[in-house]
Amino acid sequence: MTALSTIPNQGSFSASNRSSSNSRCRERTQTVNMQFELPVVETRETVAYFHLEGPVPSVVAEVVTRGHGFYSLFDPVYGLKVGSHMRGRPADPDEAVGPDPALVAEIAAWTKERFPAADPEPVHAESCFYTTTDDERFILERHGRIVVGSACSGHGFKFAPAVGKQLAALAAEAL
Repeated sequence: MTALSTIPNQGSFSASNRSSSNSRCRERTQTVNMQFELPVVETRETVAYFHLEGPVPSVVAEVVTRGHGFYSLFDPVYGLKVGSHMRGRPADPDEAVGPDPALVAEIAAWTKERFPAADPEPVHAESCFYTTTDDERFILERHGRIVVGSACSGHGFKFAPAVGKQLAALAAEAL
């Protein structure tokens, strides 16, 4: 389990609402010291970019096991972004480590087979972080007046509107 400490310092959360003299609101500052245990594991995932001219399918995914496998997306800089979903190892986000060379090689081999028009060698590779629950669910909760949200599992970006709507509803309930 990973502790979610609110920022900026040692688990403290500071919120400030300031108003001008024209506003009906008064200035209010609230500090809450809390820590939540979230059942997540952080993994460092690897993605690679390839030069590819012309149209690219919006998403190509090849599911291997439990919904995990390779995926590719259009990239506006290079043409093609390819990754291997949920293949990273647990890692510390504070450690500066680059992409996994073995995964870059696997990604390049997969890309060469499926995109023969792409340059076979990646022009760039990088790592990113996933925070994943054991069943890949999102964490959207309210603890009193505190709303906790983690879209987790490497696919949260696709659900941003729905996650935002749910978090807003939880926040409204807390008022």
